[in-house]
Amino acid sequence: MRGLAGSWASVERSDCYEGAISMVEVQPGNPGSGALLIVGESLLEVGEPWLEVEVGGLGATWLLGYGDADIQRARQIIEAVINGRVTERIYRSRSEVVVTLSTGEELTETGVGTGRGPKGLRQTVAWESYQPPAIRS
Repeated sequence: MRGLAGSWASVERSDCYEGAISMVEVQPGNPGSGALLIVGESLLEVGEPWLEVEVGGLGATWLLGYGDADIQRARQIIEAVINGRVTERIYRSRSEVVVTLSTGEELTETGVGTGRGPKGLRQTVAWESYQPPAIRS
């Protein structure tokens, strides 16, 4: 994660359940960017290991495995967030996050339970790159 985000974000790792679950929280230095939470489970005795990538202020979660294709997908999502290729549509009762990969493919995920009331669109947020605009070359 540090290699992808560079010095443009703070990266904090924590472990729980005796190291069975690791969490990496990424907070961008650019306030126009969005945070990431990556959670990985690898040591629990029951079930398959999983990797979760959470994107969006109100919620979008991709639940992946540890296979090569899943790791590559997680990397693509993380790179899209770092490069500001995310749009979040915030509704009263849910949030819809669209992540555009470097290939142009769009991934859409919806978080639920983010509010109450009519279903109207409240806000659309286009995230910025982790690298501040004044510094880009």
